[in-house]
Amino acid sequence: MKTLCFFILFPLLYSCSNDDKTIANYQTEKQVWAETPLKTASQSSSNQGQIQAPAKSRTNKSYAWKTPPNWTEKAGNSIRIGSFSLTSKDGQKSADLSIVTLMGKGGGVVANINRWRGQLELASESEKQVMSVIKGVKGQVGIFKTAFLKNNQNAQGMLVAMFFGKQRTLFIKAKGDTSVLVENEKIFDTFLRSIYVP
Repeated sequence: MKTLCFFILFPLLYSCSNDDKTIANYQTEKQVWAETPLKTASQSSSNQGQIQAPAKSRTNKSYAWKTPPNWTEKAGNSIRIGSFSLTSKDGQKSADLSIVTLMGKGGGVVANINRWRGQLELASESEKQVMSVIKGVKGQVGIFKTAFLKNNQNAQGMLVAMFFGKQRTLFIKAKGDTSVLVENEKIFDTFLRSIYVP
């Protein structure tokens, strides 16, 4: 009788043992497979961020303007919402104009003027000296703080303007040959007055 029971139960025990191994192998394969879609989802999210970057750049263009007839508009980038090339009447000299908008106050008038002076290889000035060269230009969006910075030693200069909005600061900077900037100084002010919120 014992011998008979052994022969009956032994195949069942052996079958259960094999089933356990099969389940263990299946679980291992399932765990490995589960890691793949998680990794793919992460990569997909990263790619989506790269695709959406230009759209974010376009939403930063919260201003519009009227382009002067003698300015050549160029493509902007992730920083610039507008870009122009200014040339002298004889076409031999040029200046580059950029339009940038940043969140917040953007550092203030004095800090930015001294930063731009440094780019022209000029020494920093005190707040009193800086404010003495600042003028106001009234535009459609508000008052622009403007200045004409010049380095007479290398004939390089900047026409700069700042508008401090409630949430953003708008910077317009034309940098290049001083003679080109002199020719475009009045046009620069007219351009500031044409800027509006669409």
